[in-house]
Amino acid sequence: MHRGNRYVKGAVLAALILFTALMQNSFLPAFGARHTAWLLTALITAVAMHEPELNAAGYALLAGVLWDVTSPLPDGTITLFLTVCACACSLLARCLFRRTMLTAIVFCVGCNTLFCILTLAFQYAVKDFSALPGVVLQRFLPSFLLTVPALPAFYLLIRAVEKHLSVKAGTTI
Repeated sequence: MHRGNRYVKGAVLAALILFTALMQNSFLPAFGARHTAWLLTALITAVAMHEPELNAAGYALLAGVLWDVTSPLPDGTITLFLTVCACACSLLARCLFRRTMLTAIVFCVGCNTLFCILTLAFQYAVKDFSALPGVVLQRFLPSFLLTVPALPAFYLLIRAVEKHLSVKAGTTI
């Protein structure tokens, strides 16, 4: 395994995060998508399954900053959330669970559930409690259901990049 391949893998993952952020925050809403998936949570979960904690945190910081630029939430909220989720997923995948697609899906569902709760707490709970069930059903549930099927594509893509570059999962940069 060449050291240069690890840097190429890092550049490919950073480019994938940038492209995914552009799709999620710019292209899909511009094309009139009523509900957009939280593609960055699925991508960061897939990256965290294949990277050590510090690398996963670095990629999550990049994704969080790109998402915070367009988010109505307070600045840094999504960055902190994605970083904590990436570290937790990476640590759990390394120490407690096996690195499988099913584990990644469970982690993605957990991160998306926490993201729904976080967004509800910061954006909607303060305004009107009676509107929360409608907001959850109309705004969060469609995005949640669109996000989970995106995870296998990201997971398989990252695994293919690792196999193509001959970089073992969990190798630090």
